[in-house]
Amino acid sequence: MEEFRRFRALSEQVGAEQMYVLATAAAREAVNGPDFIHRAEDVLKTEVQVLSGRQEAHYSALGVISGFHPANGIAGDLGGGSLELVDVDGEAIGDGITLPLGGLRLQDMAKNSLAQAAKIARDELARAKLLKGGQGRPFYAVGGTWRNLARLYMEMTSYPLSVMHHYEIGIDSATNFLKQVAKGEIEKVRGIEGVSKNRRSLLPYGAIVLQEIMAAMQPSKIIVSALGVREGFLYSLLDKAEQTADPLISASEELARLRSRSVTHAHELVEWTGKTFA
Repeated sequence: MEEFRRFRALSEQVGAEQMYVLATAAAREAVNGPDFIHRAEDVLKTEVQVLSGRQEAHYSALGVISGFHPANGIAGDLGGGSLELVDVDGEAIGDGITLPLGGLRLQDMAKNSLAQAAKIARDELARAKLLKGGQGRPFYAVGGTWRNLARLYMEMTSYPLSVMHHYEIGIDSATNFLKQVAKGEIEKVRGIEGVSKNRRSLLPYGAIVLQEIMAAMQPSKIIVSALGVREGFLYSLLDKAEQTADPLISASEELARLRSRSVTHAHELVEWTGKTFA
């Protein structure tokens, strides 16, 4: 609760007019979830919106849609308590499903057995019929565990950039890498020092779930998304014009204003050079 008190104080300090607080599967399904939510609301002085599995999948899909132009594939958001899978095609959100395959939950259900975890993941993913429709399309990996797997792979391959969003891993490379991580001997994997120690124990479970998704879906590649439920919710608050705006152009216009440059003149230059050098 101390973190909530700090967050509330910071929000008041910056003059936030409205606060949105979202709770996902971990709070929704925990035995002490209702008590936790009640205490959080007392501290934050605002209602906590407990998302359903369907809402989690929806906002996760919106997060991917907001970060890729266009997005076309299956988005998977792996949290601590659940896995949300949803089909995205441009701005359209298709079928979705929530499965009890979050890293912490899977570890608990499997009683720390990686072999049992693989069986559980395989059985649960058999219910995700939408994966068949993703064959030959990208899989968008959302969530902290999968981002840490990607970070480990970047360290392992000496990737020169630290940009996580839109990082792509080919299927053959992903297959070999995940097989190594899923063995559970995570401390022996090259580059593991680049991953926080308190996040390492869930990496094999995240690798197992991704392995089983790849087997069921047969995607064209794995794409890492740094945007998920939180960003998807924020995206839903934008009006249609803001949602359809090109983020690169918007960022360029903002940079021009910060540097006291005319945005109108910048667009005129783009139009002129486009016609002159076409």
